[in-house]
Amino acid sequence: MRSLALPVVLACLVAAPAAADVTVTSTTSGKIPMGGDLAGTQVTRIKGNKMRMDMTQGDRQTAIILDVDGQRMISLDLKKKEASVMPTAKLQEVMSKTTSGEVKASVKPTGETKTVGGFTCKVHDVYVEVPFSMGGPEAMMALVMTGPACLSKDAPGYADYQRLYTTIADKGFILGDPRGAQGPGAAMARGMTNFQKSMAAAGLAIEDNLHAELKGEGPMAGMMGRMFKFDSGHVVTKIETGDLDATLFDVPAGFKVKQN
Repeated sequence: MRSLALPVVLACLVAAPAAADVTVTSTTSGKIPMGGDLAGTQVTRIKGNKMRMDMTQGDRQTAIILDVDGQRMISLDLKKKEASVMPTAKLQEVMSKTTSGEVKASVKPTGETKTVGGFTCKVHDVYVEVPFSMGGPEAMMALVMTGPACLSKDAPGYADYQRLYTTIADKGFILGDPRGAQGPGAAMARGMTNFQKSMAAAGLAIEDNLHAELKGEGPMAGMMGRMFKFDSGHVVTKIETGDLDATLFDVPAGFKVKQN
């Protein structure tokens, strides 16, 4: 559940110019019920068909590496110096066992233009509904997220963001910790990744403020809906282009490795 709140919004391009390494730094905010504080920083790095997302929230420092060519996802606990490696084939196997309905999503421009952190972006109204099952057809629920997002097609590195995030979604990766992609979490992670791919067609998210809640029929859905409501946000503070060290996209030396 924690990984789904992380506002990572990237995406794809049909015909990208020459690739460049990109680093995006942003701040995050919000609280997940029973899940902790989302306030912190996130640094996303892209190099070719690899991406690394470093998250700092309080004293928790983690990273997720997506290696499309190597067909693997790596989760890092930077304080404990531990790494968990999951081959894409294993992730796809887990995903195939989940049941979910059709993801409903819309990204509508409002006509408003803003400048955030020196970047010009266009405000859009965002709506996404990701159905999933809590244990059978009678326990269907949906994660619903709504709110404004300010998107830019002029931000440095946008073309490379688009290209990679289309590839990520099409190759069966998810944007989040693969260890959390179990049960209902798998359907939600897959749905959110496809939604983020679609949203990025309208631009790189410079700022967003989203409200999330669970909806559904029946007593369980009602209880979960009352418990699970939160607001999250993220603001880009810096975008840089320039060569990145290839070792950033592999398990660091000295880390204890667990194969999933």
